[in-house]
Amino acid sequence: MWSTLVEKFKGIATSWSAFTALGSFVLYFLGYLVLRFQLSTWGVATDLSILDERYLFAGARFLVYLISTAVNVLLLASPLLLVWWLLNRWPRFRQWRESWDYALVGVIFAVLFIQLVEKKCFQFMNSVLLQSQLDGEGWLQSVLQDSTSYYEALFFAALVAGGAATAWLLFQCRGQKSRRPVLESVLLFLFVVEFLLLPVNYGVILSSRELPKVANFAPAEAWLVWEGKDKTTFLVVNNDRKLVAVPNADVKKLEITGVENIFQRLFPAYVPGRRSSQ
Repeated sequence: MWSTLVEKFKGIATSWSAFTALGSFVLYFLGYLVLRFQLSTWGVATDLSILDERYLFAGARFLVYLISTAVNVLLLASPLLLVWWLLNRWPRFRQWRESWDYALVGVIFAVLFIQLVEKKCFQFMNSVLLQSQLDGEGWLQSVLQDSTSYYEALFFAALVAGGAATAWLLFQCRGQKSRRPVLESVLLFLFVVEFLLLPVNYGVILSSRELPKVANFAPAEAWLVWEGKDKTTFLVVNNDRKLVAVPNADVKKLEITGVENIFQRLFPAYVPGRRSSQ
């Protein structure tokens, strides 16, 4: 009995170690996507290495935000799910639904969703802190400029809902009598792309909006952008805008006076649906 318990404990420990390693890798990878695209949006040159604990923390923040958003999406979608369940009890509706080509519908939906929604964040990966105007889609500008985080929550909820719809269509393909292996493979690939674009959008649109304001460059306005291993990068606004990288040894202390929506501060003439002219 003792030997059996020891063997079971070893098996559990081995499985736990494998799951821990896999979970850490997933968090590192998600955090890498978040930070890399966030810093590319700001236009910051970094000294990040392949292995950095900040990837783990960024991945954990993204995962927590993703889970909380998924719960909210599920709650908001519950009336629609109830209506769908009631309709599905109707034989004629069920027969009509079984005639759908879920693979084809899923591929069309996923392509449109990626092209029209998820890929739009790449428009802001142009060192936006140094730009004279805020480019990109007007509805995404509204998310960046929003000081209440209301549009931010709606935007990410829409991304999660779109990915969930693709996953549902992919799942429905498995129950069809006539399978479409090629289209199903394409749909699976598109679903993976949708999922990978979630941390990209999180890094570009959500986590790049707020920066701590510092008094180190007074009377010029300055914000802390990034603390690297060798240098700390600041955004300094006086007569012009510039990113200033200061060696960490020269940064004796940081006087943080608050946190601001940096896009709202840099582009005050912005009006939703119209590009800034500043």
